[in-house]
Amino acid sequence: MMMAFVYPAFQISPFFVAMLMVLTLMTLPLTPLRAESNQSKKQARSQEYSPTTLPKGIYLYGESPQPYQIGNEYILLDMNEDPLVGVIYMPHSSFSCFQGTIAGENLEMTVDHPYKETTYSYELSLSFSSIASQQNELELPFDIHGYHPLNEISKNDRRMLETCRNEQ
Repeated sequence: MMMAFVYPAFQISPFFVAMLMVLTLMTLPLTPLRAESNQSKKQARSQEYSPTTLPKGIYLYGESPQPYQIGNEYILLDMNEDPLVGVIYMPHSSFSCFQGTIAGENLEMTVDHPYKETTYSYELSLSFSSIASQQNELELPFDIHGYHPLNEISKNDRRMLETCRNEQ
């Protein structure tokens, strides 16, 4: 007998169901339009920043805002090459060479394993926002999420980069 009392309390009226369906149908066409709008913005940004339009140069980024800090990873990019050439390293450790391209808002890399004759793919997220560039002290073409831009490129950085250029 208790079930008969609870069941009517949770019954939904046919009017409520009809209104819910109308509201749902009204919002469906808007969802794909918003997705297309966001997609077109991303495409516009990726076309604006292709590897051929980015400023040429050698750029250094580090997990630490100071160069050559033990236990932190650093990425050195040579934007003068196409595809770009770079080095991933930790001070007082081995380094890995890579070739890369900028695809949309990502740096897609093919990284050489430092001890084996194999490569692996790796991707980093980039930011081309003018706000992010104004926050940095350096004029760099983009920011790498999780890394700080650095302006102190050492002789050892250049030596590693030259090794990677020669392995290409």
